[in-house]
This record gives sequence, structure tokens and C-alpha cells, in this order.
Amino acid sequence: MGFVAVQLYDVNAAAPIAQTTTNADGLYLFGGLDSGSTYTVKIDTTTLPPGLKNSVDPDDGNDSESTINLSADPDGSNDGINLDQDFGYVIDTANQTAGTIGDKVWLDVNANGINDGTLGADGIAGTDDDEPGFEGVTLELYSDINGDGELQPGGTPGEPHCHGQFRRVLV
Repeated sequence: MGFVAVQLYDVNAAAPIAQTTTNADGLYLFGGLDSGSTYTVKIDTTTLPPGLKNSVDPDDGNDSESTINLSADPDGSNDGINLDQDFGYVIDTANQTAGTIGDKVWLDVNANGINDGTLGADGIAGTDDDEPGFEGVTLELYSDINGDGELQPGGTPGEPHCHGQFRRVLV
């Protein structure tokens, strides 16, 4: 998940000693750290898309933070490198409803903004007022996935279904 703020704290510090933002693939990295020190990694949950809750974090606290001693690497190498500080999020179904966006893309022959269907306004198929739907149109769902007031493509649109519907859209 991109554009999420990640903060790094020295275990004894009240304020972050470093902050970064995840890239489009959700990756982040803090380098140049003391390999014998203990740090806490915290996700700034205010930068997550709305309606998510922590489902997994490295210390199993599900509180969007994890404390790690770099001198005790999980791979046993004690090289001060730990790339296992991964955080997972799921839709908070207790506080969200899943909506649906979609319907139809068609040729509005009479420009009235109403789909008159394959029979057209005159109710007769095969005449020049028929308004068929277009097949193979690519629809893109945009949302403000990082809360900055600007629309970005993507997010979690769910699965496209018949007539271009996107289900499980967070509302």
C-alpha cells in the first residue's frame, strides 16, 4: 500500500528519529542505523486509506507498531539488518459497508442522458435511435487513497463485475 507514513523511534525517544513514506508497492526502508540498538517502527494510521484495521504486525500486537532489537536478527546473522517489519491491513467490516459503483456505458444517440436500450426511444430494434451498450470499455476507479485531497487511480476497487460494477468499494 503506497503513500503510508512510517516512523522510526529510538526505544527511549518520545519523538520519531526518522520518517519515510511507503512507495507504490508498500515498501519502506530505514538505513544507517546502529546495529546494536533497539527501535520501534510505527505506522501513522492517519495516512492509511479509510476503513482499514491492522491485521498483522511483526510482534503480533496488531497495533501498527513493532519494537525490534537489531542485534537479535531473526535470521541469526546478527548483521543489524531486519527486513521483516511487515504490517498487514484488512477492511474493518465492523465499521465499513461495502458499496457498488457502476452500471452502463452506452451510445446516447438522442443525447437525453437516459439509456433507451437496444430498442431505442421508438421501441423498435434496428432503427437509428437504438442505444446499445459498449463492450470492452476500460473503466478506472479513482479515489483519494492517501487522504491528500487529490484523486489517485487504483486503491482497492474490488472485483469488476457485469456492467462494469466495482464491488466491495469502501463507503
